[in-house]
Amino acid sequence: MVNSLITTSVIANEALAVLYEGSVFARLMHRDYESDFQAGVGATISIRKPATFVAKDFVRANGIELQDASESLATITLDQHKDVSFAVTDHELTLTVADFSKQLLTPALQAIIEGIEATAVGTIAGVATSTGSTTAPMTVNEFVDARTALGKRKVPKANRFALLNPVAAGQLLKDPSLRNADVSNDGGAALRESAIGRIQMADTYEMTGLADTQNVMAHANAFAFVSRPLSPAAGTDCVVRDFEGFSVRVVQQYDIIHKQTVVSVDTLFGCKAIDPRLAQVMLNSATV
Repeated sequence: MVNSLITTSVIANEALAVLYEGSVFARLMHRDYESDFQAGVGATISIRKPATFVAKDFVRANGIELQDASESLATITLDQHKDVSFAVTDHELTLTVADFSKQLLTPALQAIIEGIEATAVGTIAGVATSTGSTTAPMTVNEFVDARTALGKRKVPKANRFALLNPVAAGQLLKDPSLRNADVSNDGGAALRESAIGRIQMADTYEMTGLADTQNVMAHANAFAFVSRPLSPAAGTDCVVRDFEGFSVRVVQQYDIIHKQTVVSVDTLFGCKAIDPRLAQVMLNSATV
């Protein structure tokens, strides 16, 4: 009952694009790109953490001192299996790809994105270090304090980001010093729309899923997002797609009883704070 235009492959390609473009926190996290095996729900897998080195003083008489160049590992459990399934009529399957995506697929993927982002936000609880006050508004000064704290811990300056809840973002944007903040971002629709600007070496974004005092400045390697392709559903019209650490499975099956087609979209993933030392919670966010 699937026409030549809205095929399962077309839906899967569009679903993956919506998922990737619509994510914020998961896009900023360290992502493991190896996807050469299938892993089921509840599987615990190892991901690579970037290697770290220490600059040694060279003494000619002693020669060089070799350091372990192997990457350390962190384990993440694939315990998040998000699914949205819905029924479509024959008429809806005759829509153009753009209309089908706008009316059905994008809302379905938005629900999955919200599930992913909520899980990602939960990893901030693993960060113990914090600056600021829960009774004070967010200002650039809090960014300076967080930057200083990260600097003292020798956190790399590159690939830093900050996430603010809407109240904190609104308070910060009242600061006239941000009028010239660089807000250019080519990382995707959701990142562009959420971008506030680059503040104190951190690309800063507003994120609606954060709690009132839950703001964070971090290096990308502080948190990890891992997704693994789900196995194709046997006996169904099924397509699995993955890109840049994101994966989605789409299944279509005709329901003869109700004369409709069931479309099921799901994804398997896990999130974790793998190096909390690289992150700093900014408590500031007085309510308005």
